[in-house]
Amino acid sequence: MAHEFKLVFSEESKRDLKQIYDYIVLNFFSEISARRKVDLLLSGSEVLEKIPELGFDVFQKTGKKFLGMENIRILVIEKYLAVYQIDFEENTINIFRFLNIKTNYLRYLR
Repeated sequence: MAHEFKLVFSEESKRDLKQIYDYIVLNFFSEISARRKVDLLLSGSEVLEKIPELGFDVFQKTGKKFLGMENIRILVIEKYLAVYQIDFEENTINIFRFLNIKTNYLRYLR
């Protein structure tokens, strides 16, 4: 049987989801669309429970660390980036951020 991981969302990732929701409601006047986008990001993240290494390794791709942290991965979910780290000891996927794909995520690298 395949080993499954548990998703853990940081407070910042929760704020990101709220900001995404609020932005869609404010600019597109649709709570339904906002809810669908947040649901898409959450369900897209759930695939990591079964395939945690699906996203690309930031250090391998860029040679730099994300906010000084090691073993950070990024999963592209439609037009967003889910920034996460796998904790094999705790069997968790720690999701730190949801960033718009247009965001210059390289500014977070050191």
